[in-house]
Amino acid sequence: VTRFLSGTHLAELTQLDAATLAPVATVPIRKFGGDDHRDTTASGKGVMNYLADVAIAPISERAWVPGIKANSDRGTLSGEDLDSDNSVRTIAARLDLGDAGGGGATLAGAIDLDNSDSASAVAFSPLGDYALVALQGNNELLVLDALEIDQVSGFGSLVTRLGVGSAPRGVCVDAPTHRIFVDNFLGRSVTVLEGDDFFRTGNKAIAGVEVMTAAGEVLAPDVLAGKRIFYHAGDPRMSAEGYISCASCHVDGGHDGRVWDFTGRGEGLRNTTDLRGRGGTAHGNVHWSANFDEIHDFEHDIRGAFGGLGFLSDPDFAATGQPLGLPKAGLSADLDALATYVDSLDASHLPRAPRRAPDGGLTAAGLNGARVFDALGCGGCHVRPRFTDSVVGQALGALVMHDVGTLRTTSGSRLGGALPGIDTPSLLGAWHGAPYLHDGAAPTLDDVFRVAGGQVWPAEDGVPSGGASLVDNYVDLNNDDTVHGRAYVGLSQDTATLTWTGIDGGAGGTGAIEVRYSASSAMPLRVEVNGVAHTLVLPPLPNVPGWRHVHWGHARLEGVALQPGATNVVSLTPDNVQWPNVSLDEMLVSTADDVALASAHRSADALTTAERDALIAFIEQLDGGPVPAANSVLFADGFESAASDAWSATVD
Repeated sequence: VTRFLSGTHLAELTQLDAATLAPVATVPIRKFGGDDHRDTTASGKGVMNYLADVAIAPISERAWVPGIKANSDRGTLSGEDLDSDNSVRTIAARLDLGDAGGGGATLAGAIDLDNSDSASAVAFSPLGDYALVALQGNNELLVLDALEIDQVSGFGSLVTRLGVGSAPRGVCVDAPTHRIFVDNFLGRSVTVLEGDDFFRTGNKAIAGVEVMTAAGEVLAPDVLAGKRIFYHAGDPRMSAEGYISCASCHVDGGHDGRVWDFTGRGEGLRNTTDLRGRGGTAHGNVHWSANFDEIHDFEHDIRGAFGGLGFLSDPDFAATGQPLGLPKAGLSADLDALATYVDSLDASHLPRAPRRAPDGGLTAAGLNGARVFDALGCGGCHVRPRFTDSVVGQALGALVMHDVGTLRTTSGSRLGGALPGIDTPSLLGAWHGAPYLHDGAAPTLDDVFRVAGGQVWPAEDGVPSGGASLVDNYVDLNNDDTVHGRAYVGLSQDTATLTWTGIDGGAGGTGAIEVRYSASSAMPLRVEVNGVAHTLVLPPLPNVPGWRHVHWGHARLEGVALQPGATNVVSLTPDNVQWPNVSLDEMLVSTADDVALASAHRSADALTTAERDALIAFIEQLDGGPVPAANSVLFADGFESAASDAWSATVD
């Protein structure tokens, strides 16, 4: 069983006992890069994502898993900007299955499918000599020589590409007739291909018959047309070589769980936003920096990062070239249709929160959490019923953005200029929104209440000593450029130390320090700030082999005393470790001023455990269903209200 949205570091499958459906083993698919998948015009690095299907090859009995490969480590901060060849690629991984006793499975290899988008299903010919891959983004069925792939690397195994209907998501082969059936999600159809001649003789000149499978259409014509455009990477107006469509990061209007480096676009680290529940621009400007005031402005991404020709004529694009300038609406029927589809993604498209009560209402914990939410004043920015004040600003004709203490150096810019703050995200659908905040700095909702921003200090700006070493050539040698600034400092001796001087402590007071690191086992780190020692334990990361540090995490140390001004000295050393192996990429310093600016969120960390759990329960139950009305009367304890059990109408 596949995990559709991958975690930060690994894709995963779960092996189940067929009789009991009890989990037997978790099967990881590691990040691709280094020796196997390099960034070229025909391959690329990244974590596999959007795993939707598993098929067993008849001959090798290997499990094939199609998906995409998100190269979200790449970007200006790591030294090389994203491009149309190396942002999102499609891939088929192959796993050697474990023994019948449940020994798990191991990765046997993966095929980078060139000039393709969103492989969504795999089937095999009756003899197992051909692999048939449905390409959701290209309206094609990719045919590969499965025998050659099992014997060699997979390059040169392409047999042919067959045209099918819109957004194919399923494929199967009928063994007696050799017919191939392809389920076309947005074609509302099945394409039937007569495969007998093809499988026996290799004749590539076979055409399919499209059979409609829906008697009626629930979507309005312009919404359906826009949705087909949204998914179609094979349209040269959308992308240069069929790699990227809107659905590559927003399948079904959702999000991919990735944080992308958009510094090259005049922005910064940006967490992919779920489009569902927003209704296009119904919440106001889009993106974390509110840099687009109409969905049509995605023409800039299509022509830029996607490498597409665009949907506007060149003169019209030139005349409307500023994202917040003259409107693009009405200049292209297809771009209008694309925007209409995105506009249709209102709260009715939000999946039901699984932690709601069986009757669809809030649980007792959720109702208690609503009281905590109101008592803390969270509704000042997360205004009901959409749980964002962006819609309030839109109604007043004003841009509402806030600096709530989460900005850091890597937060970058807004349209290449200053970033004054962040557009308030709606909390609707937050239960499936991880990671959180504009740059993904909070892996969980609980982390939202602890994070603060500040100044980022690169490791290469510090002074290594005691055997610590600056590494700035490894990334080129191994093509593992996942570090910011293309350099890091390695601590491989118990005396190895990295020291920064002249660290700005703002007005002084109690702050925090966060490090971006890589280590393959739990690593205690001694953090000395102006001679005062602290211990920070760095959790292990899934580097394979352990010495190759390509997975990077963050660890935070609270309660650090800082002196006023640029007078602080910070040093990092392995804490009583005989054979340390840790790499340091950068350090974030949150001053007392930064912590105070983040107090709107961090105040929740002062709650009792029960109160904080209730608050999280409330947020995790916010979907398109009814929500409690805001409290009108608060009693002395801050949590009892005469309006606590009142209910508002549904969000939309």
